[in-house]
Amino acid sequence: MVHVATRHETGMIFDIERFSIYDGPGIRTTVFLKGCPLHCLWCHNPEGISRESCLVLTAQKCIGCGNCVEVCPQHVHVLSTGSMSSTGNAVRSAVSA
Repeated sequence: MVHVATRHETGMIFDIERFSIYDGPGIRTTVFLKGCPLHCLWCHNPEGISRESCLVLTAQKCIGCGNCVEVCPQHVHVLSTGSMSSTGNAVRSAVSA
């Protein structure tokens, strides 16, 4: 009888890219995980370096619900009539109605 040790690991997914054609031949779905230990100078996904979760504001997907304002631990999101913005150097964007 052979005993096989099982190891369950978990990871935090921060993006799923469907129809990925840029990183090799063929079409694939790419799953991006947080916590990359490599720190490459040419990194295209620096948001994936930290293992900590973070809230990301995607202006194109904002529907003006205000949920990001409520859950942001740094309180950097501001919802005003017709627009969503972040304090600091973030870009202001229009909310789609």
